[in-house]
Amino acid sequence: MTDYAILDVETTIFQKGTPFADRNRLCYVGIRIGNVNYLYDIEYSDHPYAENLARVRELLSSVRTVVAFNAKFDLNWLARYGIWLDEDQRVYDLQVAEFIYSKQQVVMPSLDYCLHTYGLGEKLHVIEEEYWNHDIDTPNVPRELLIDYLRVDLEKEDELYQMYRKIIPQSQDALLRLLNADLRVLQEMEYNGLQFDWDQLSKQATETKQKLEEVNAKILEWVEPDFRPFFNPGSGDHLSALLYGGVVSGKIGTPYEHIFKGGNRAGQTAIRTKWETNTQQFKRLVAPIEGSRLKKDGFWSTDLFFIRQLPKPKRLISLLLERADLEKLHSTYYEGLHLLRNKMDWTDGFLHGQFNQCVARTGRLSASNPNQQNFDKRIHQYITTRYR
Repeated sequence: MTDYAILDVETTIFQKGTPFADRNRLCYVGIRIGNVNYLYDIEYSDHPYAENLARVRELLSSVRTVVAFNAKFDLNWLARYGIWLDEDQRVYDLQVAEFIYSKQQVVMPSLDYCLHTYGLGEKLHVIEEEYWNHDIDTPNVPRELLIDYLRVDLEKEDELYQMYRKIIPQSQDALLRLLNADLRVLQEMEYNGLQFDWDQLSKQATETKQKLEEVNAKILEWVEPDFRPFFNPGSGDHLSALLYGGVVSGKIGTPYEHIFKGGNRAGQTAIRTKWETNTQQFKRLVAPIEGSRLKKDGFWSTDLFFIRQLPKPKRLISLLLERADLEKLHSTYYEGLHLLRNKMDWTDGFLHGQFNQCVARTGRLSASNPNQQNFDKRIHQYITTRYR
């Protein structure tokens, strides 16, 4: 069995090429073993690709260690096409290696950064500059250019791997091996995703929005009736003026019928809008908390950290806290998860969040898009199982 292979993939570019978007495709797979580069067209062209996938699977199964930069990305793409590494194979992530070697000081290091830092030259940038940055997708990149781009990446990653094997001290190597082992578990977690009861989430979104409107109406009782159409309970500036005193202005549009007096449309009518400014001076209800003054003159922070410390008026403070809670539930979870799923084109009914090993400088694991580690406990009841 060969010692290692370098793995790199080229994909379509929707949402940074996420392997979980239904519309994305795996275009090319590159594998470097020894000094030989093996490049396989998957869905770059219209040719059948089953034989190429079989060859990719065969090559990867012939090595002890698979080396990649941001390996979860590449491995998730292979998994989407039915290719999984054997349990006894190892993964070596070059991005994780740099994060450990830099003592967690370089967050999400890029391949460009690593090559520049160690004097190993640079990637080819022509595809990013002339195609991807102009929303020209990978299948429209000339084949020779794409192959050359993938070849250079493979060779540079090989150089980087050889260097890390020499410079990473034994004291860090044990941690690196552990994180690379963890990576395989995290990759499978991302691939499997979380299944939700989307119908119940939609129901809760509707109910929470209604409760939010009711709370907003109660907050507006603290505002003069003539100014209520202008007041936004979700505006920090407006809440600052309501609590701590200040002036708030707003414009309201009144439709009217305009009659053309000349030209081709003389005598015809059109509906236009007349805008009027209304201003309210709010009296101070409570003294601001020390340290809450904003740079914007005359305004104070309305973050929950400060709101919770206010002694009065208790009913208003209670409403503001309730509103913040409902708003977060609605925007982040009940409606927010639906929006995220649509935005990312996750059509399989699952959320495929990211688990990040190279973000927190303390070395802890973090999660994003969405942050599954900090889900509100009230959301857990909507996470369902695929095993029945």
